[in-house]
Amino acid sequence: MAFTRGIATSALIGTLFLAPVGNTQTRPGVPRMVAIYLQGEEAFNRHDYIKAMQLYRQAADLGFGDAKSDVGFLYERGLGVKRNYGEAMKWFLKAAAENNDDAAEGNLAWMYQAGLGVKVDYSEAMKWYKKAAEQGHPLSLNNIGWFYLNGLGVTRNPAEALRWYQKAADRNYPPAQAQVADFYLYGIAGHVNYAKALSWYHKAADNGDAKALNQIGWMYQSGLGVTQDFKVAMKWYQRSAKKGYSGAEYNLGWIYENIEPKDYSEAMKWYRKAAAQGHAKAEDRIGFLYENGVQVKQDYSEAARWYQVAATGGDPRAEFHLGSLFYKGLGVPRDEEMARKLMRAAARAGDEDALKWLAEHFRCPDEDRAAASTVCS
Repeated sequence: MAFTRGIATSALIGTLFLAPVGNTQTRPGVPRMVAIYLQGEEAFNRHDYIKAMQLYRQAADLGFGDAKSDVGFLYERGLGVKRNYGEAMKWFLKAAAENNDDAAEGNLAWMYQAGLGVKVDYSEAMKWYKKAAEQGHPLSLNNIGWFYLNGLGVTRNPAEALRWYQKAADRNYPPAQAQVADFYLYGIAGHVNYAKALSWYHKAADNGDAKALNQIGWMYQSGLGVTQDFKVAMKWYQRSAKKGYSGAEYNLGWIYENIEPKDYSEAMKWYRKAAAQGHAKAEDRIGFLYENGVQVKQDYSEAARWYQVAATGGDPRAEFHLGSLFYKGLGVPRDEEMARKLMRAAARAGDEDALKWLAEHFRCPDEDRAAASTVCS
């Protein structure tokens, strides 16, 4: 949802890149400002950001819009220069005003959305996203969908969100394609359609989207619109995991832990990969394996440590598991009050086991189950 560079939006540059990269200043028919910009691209691609900034500035001073936008990009990221949101904003505004540059307009929107150098202003962000969207800028089309889905500066409207995501997806933008699939898988706009969901996930997957690869695996694991098949699910998870998608790493761990033939060593391996990226459910499962001595030596202290990490990440199951350890005094000092606090947090998040535990240990009245926020208060 964040910054884009001008190179993605220039049809002229797109055609020029069909020619071999070399001494761009000598290419016949290539305007000098474009030749300099291409040299800047070469420097950027070899991570020589100082040189890239010098060349982008030269091309920008000659009036090339993509170069102006990329000068702003380097200032925003602090590449080759000290990070300076004010300078980034100045160059994005210059590219937008003087060249109608859609990437610059989208980047201006993101700065207002994220509050980078300015106060968060969703209305101003939407204004710039729509300017960029008028030129077909895929990321801006996608982000307008995000605004409508989450009610940022506008009334929440899932149907309108889907319309904008669809526009971005139709421009072959993989994250939007995966998002459209989510709408059909989960019925976000009111209509569940597994066939359409799978079709859009495949389109995004064909474009290399890691989330989509994972979601196809999930549909096979769950038998949603397809025959349930864990082997096929694992193939899709593995493709997603190769791209570093933590959700796929967790899902591989879950299958190895729960589906015959079980392989707890592989489960732990994949859980650790996901946990290294902060995946809270994976952290919880590592804690569970330590608590129960599965594939590792039983270690309540290590279990409690992993549960704590996962609970800090907001995982209700980890809160339930950690609460249970506090109640029993396993790996942590026995503390009924802490146990109760953690169980209530898990219950507020809808964990049924935590609700049952509270009812059993603290004799909570049944009506509290319907108001988890006041369970055992």
